[in-house]
Amino acid sequence: MSLVSGARNYPTGRRGLRARCLDATQQLRWAYKSETPPFSLKGVLNHCGVTEVRERLMDRDARLILEKQRLVIEVNRLFPFEHQRTSIAHEIGHIILNECSGITRFTPCRGRAEEEALCDLIAENLLVPPWELQMFLKASARAADWQSSLQCSSLLKAAAHFQVPVDVIARRILKDLRWLPRRVAIVWRLCRDSKSRSSRRALRISSACHSLPLSLVIPPSVIAPPASVITKAFERAGTFLGKEILHLGRLHGKFAIEAMTFKSPGSGSPGVLSMLAPA
Repeated sequence: MSLVSGARNYPTGRRGLRARCLDATQQLRWAYKSETPPFSLKGVLNHCGVTEVRERLMDRDARLILEKQRLVIEVNRLFPFEHQRTSIAHEIGHIILNECSGITRFTPCRGRAEEEALCDLIAENLLVPPWELQMFLKASARAADWQSSLQCSSLLKAAAHFQVPVDVIARRILKDLRWLPRRVAIVWRLCRDSKSRSSRRALRISSACHSLPLSLVIPPSVIAPPASVITKAFERAGTFLGKEILHLGRLHGKFAIEAMTFKSPGSGSPGVLSMLAPA
């Protein structure tokens, strides 16, 4: 069964492909309409022709394979449940991307960065649909203007509600939907620099996204400043506020910071979510 229905004029190139993929994802809303978060994706998997999802030890997050003319998703059993869910949805993203590109569903991915990013976006729309996320945030808001009341705790509660990593919720709210303007969300985790085997374990940037009116990349693996409220939140397990001057790659200046500790699935160490606003 086709994943794409209806006729519409799309732009050409990457913008058109992105629009087609997001429309196809939107059309799958019926597949889990009767469910409440966290969505199981069973209906979506069945509609996409995936007959089995199984765990195994792997050298990657997940993969889509054709086995005896059956589509199967294999997911790394070593990863936490929340990570596995996003990995499975990412593989569904490849199926949708292939069909919207006019090729067979089981066409090996080329691993291009823009394709992987689009599959991530499809996955996030499947697991955290905008209408459900907005409904949840409005219901849990402390003020009539629910967007202005969003805090670190709001994002962490949403991550638990949809059973996805907090990184996904941060991207949905700040980058994809632009519901929190002029903000930066950074997730910090205790880890080594992935580019250096000899690096020490430290509280480093694990992921970052922003809704600032400019284009910049916040480099991963940067270590949290020792005197920052970010480090205090990690060491003292709580929520801390402060105004600080930060230098994180091209992101630098004075910021109002909220930092909150959270339990990092699959790790014995906590993580820290920080929300930054230009001061």
